[in-house]
Amino acid sequence: MEMLQRKVESGVAWLTMNRPKQRNALNRPLLQAMAQTIEELTTCNEVRVLVLSGAGSAFSVGQDLEEINGLSTAHSSAPSTGGDSTTLAFHYEEQLVQYYHRVAKGMIRFPKPVIAAVNGVAAGAGMSLAMLADIRIFSETSRLVPAFFQIGLLPDTGLLYTLPRLVGEGLARRILLTGESIDAGTARQWGMADVVAREPHFEQEVAEWARRLAQLPPLAVREMKRLIQQHATSSLEELLQEEGRVQALLATTEDHQEGLLAFREKRQPRFNGE
Repeated sequence: MEMLQRKVESGVAWLTMNRPKQRNALNRPLLQAMAQTIEELTTCNEVRVLVLSGAGSAFSVGQDLEEINGLSTAHSSAPSTGGDSTTLAFHYEEQLVQYYHRVAKGMIRFPKPVIAAVNGVAAGAGMSLAMLADIRIFSETSRLVPAFFQIGLLPDTGLLYTLPRLVGEGLARRILLTGESIDAGTARQWGMADVVAREPHFEQEVAEWARRLAQLPPLAVREMKRLIQQHATSSLEELLQEEGRVQALLATTEDHQEGLLAFREKRQPRFNGE
């Protein structure tokens, strides 16, 4: 059974974490498949939207603790030497940098809209993955669980980057420090969910959002996402200067001409990304 299911249809890439018995717990093979697939889809002109979901009753419960237990058990059962702690630390850092960080950077830098279809619990790094998306659609029974401190670890996979930007620094601290479960309605109220869909309509809601986003002009969307990321390290003057440069380039594209023509003809534009 493939741990990551992939389907491309009508401009939408559907990625489904497929470990339902483990509630889509994240292990190295799954993370590697996710990172590689996201990188491949980055340059795929056929794809205009990426949707990430989980098979079964959960989005993802985060790190597969059986995998982590294997690292810790090997460490604790080895003869005590000065290098033991260094070795364990190396394995944990390698886990983050080569697997989790690769997925996080791939999602944040993905030049097309990313939807997280949160169909159930999203805990730990599973919550982090959901917060990396541009649009987060929850089922009404979904919940978020920032469970990092329960195992003595720091919130990771970009959550310290995304969460304060979504809810503000003060609320982000409260959410992470308490570690309390957050239901879909509260997540919507706090800005962590964009849409909460009733159970019978969840998949339909996700598909409709994907369809709408796939109709947007790809070049303009790509530049919008890039400039939003850039604004954190740019002054207003620098951002406005880059905005002017990019807008001038977009004005010469076929998509812009198609948009103007569609407006005059009172129809929906058909953007081709050129």
